[in-house]
Amino acid sequence: NRDEGLLDRTFNGTVDSCDTLYPYPAVVHYIYYDNDRHWPSQFGTPYFPNLGHPHSTALRYICPILTIPDTDSFSCPEVEGFAFAGINAGAATLMWDTADGHTFYQIAYGPYDKPIDSLRIDTTSRRFMELFGLSQDIYYQARLRAKCHHACPLHDTVMWTAWTDPVYFYTGDQMPDTSHQQPIGIAPASARMNFAIVPNPTRKGEMPDVVIDPGVPLQGLTLTLHDAAGREVLHTAVYTHRFALPMRSLPAGVYTATLSSPQGQSTLRVVIE
Repeated sequence: NRDEGLLDRTFNGTVDSCDTLYPYPAVVHYIYYDNDRHWPSQFGTPYFPNLGHPHSTALRYICPILTIPDTDSFSCPEVEGFAFAGINAGAATLMWDTADGHTFYQIAYGPYDKPIDSLRIDTTSRRFMELFGLSQDIYYQARLRAKCHHACPLHDTVMWTAWTDPVYFYTGDQMPDTSHQQPIGIAPASARMNFAIVPNPTRKGEMPDVVIDPGVPLQGLTLTLHDAAGREVLHTAVYTHRFALPMRSLPAGVYTATLSSPQGQSTLRVVIE
């Protein structure tokens, strides 16, 4: 009804009355007839006002007025399954699981004890990456994140996932020497018993991993932790070449980790922040 303020348009051969409204809603339309006009069939073709017929009809449109609710939510799925897949044709290969929404990936890699903002970054749209030209003398870390692009009439958004936890690996036959982290005044190991504690520094309440060179015999192997005053705060026998260091209850500070066996010992500094 015109008096009620509804949009009143006469059909002119094109259906464009509501095309400018978001998000192109379906148009509710109806046909009305003059009361004096009798059609041979209810499905008969009506006459339109622009044809000048005295008993013509009009096709009316009701176009809804919409307030666009900003309820469109979007998230970028975290990367899962990130792992070191070994050395293939001389290249260190890393693999992961893809997810709907991921457009491409960034992989950051470099020495295990370097901050992430100093690592080299490469990109790919595949679910794996081969890293060539790596040194056999460096113990490496690698991290991965995914990019998602979301576009709709409300948003055009690029979102990155958080970096994954680091994956550690090396390319040679044995784990590289990481004893360069030992504090001043501690003598170098008399035998090569390479091991690392990652991440290092670690946050209070976390349990970093102890990673030992697979070539180190496990028989008689122990790990001891001393605080900055020289007090022993942990002593444990070692039965595997990788395990979590149980130091959640320790306060923040600098500690010394010593890996000992009948063949010798190695020492590293551990920092809890």
